[in-house]
Amino acid sequence: RGIKPDAIVFNSLLDGCARKELPMLCEQVISDMIAAGVQPSNYSASILIKLYGRISDLDAAFKVLEELPQKFGFQPNAAVYTTLMSSCTWNGRMDLAMSLKTRMVQDGQVADEKTYSTLLRGATRSGQCEHIVSLLWEVLQQGESKNRRRILENEVVQNALQSMWRRNWDTEELLQRLWSAGYDVKRPQGKNSLRYERSKRTKC
Repeated sequence: RGIKPDAIVFNSLLDGCARKELPMLCEQVISDMIAAGVQPSNYSASILIKLYGRISDLDAAFKVLEELPQKFGFQPNAAVYTTLMSSCTWNGRMDLAMSLKTRMVQDGQVADEKTYSTLLRGATRSGQCEHIVSLLWEVLQQGESKNRRRILENEVVQNALQSMWRRNWDTEELLQRLWSAGYDVKRPQGKNSLRYERSKRTKC
């Protein structure tokens, strides 16, 4: 009695309900939060978006992005956008995820390692090579603007290249640029690896 719950308490409750995939309880926590004079934040929005992504309700996830920041006077940050991108890729909507990246940049947020990793994993999982290519080139350009600092983990890049190779996309130019940028990745292996050897012999 006499102890007023704060944002940490409410967000912890919200996260617990979200992990158990209980949307109605999450909505009640938000209502109680507001009633107690505690405003939802970017962290609250990320929790809700992740929940709705898990239960495949992308309409509700986008509604959080559209309504919560406007109602409570905060600007959605990169974490909120990236969480929504992850929800989109998880539900097979890579097109929406890529559109969100564009919107995020237009809103003044910077796409970071988490953003690109999320999008690349989604594109790799769905085999959308055109998105893999555009994302990797963006990463390389961003790295060059930061004195060739590597932005992504090698494993993420390697898996993306392997996905391209399995679908008969040429990876050689990207490989050369990735090596120059300091990425420790290998030439993709598999049934199409002979294509590179044949191309080498032809050139010789």
